[in-house]
Amino acid sequence: MTETNPFEIVNKLITTNGVMIATLKNGDEITVASNGLARHNGTYFKDYGDILATVSIDTILDAIVQSISQ
Repeated sequence: MTETNPFEIVNKLITTNGVMIATLKNGDEITVASNGLARHNGTYFKDYGDILATVSIDTILDAIVQSISQ
C-alpha cells in the first residue's frame, strides 16, 4: 500500500488581484498575496515579501508545505 502525503498541493490558482491560492490534499488552504504575506487556513504564516521577487511561488509553497507538515 502506498502512503499518500496529506500536505501535497492538489490545486493552484492565481486570482486577478494577485493572490495565489493553493489547496492541499487534506483540504487546507495556503494563500500568498502579491505583497508576500502568506496564510495557512486564513491564519498569518510568514512574510515572504523580501524574497518573492527572486524565487518562484512554487519554492515558497514548498517551504510552507514543509513547515506545516512537520
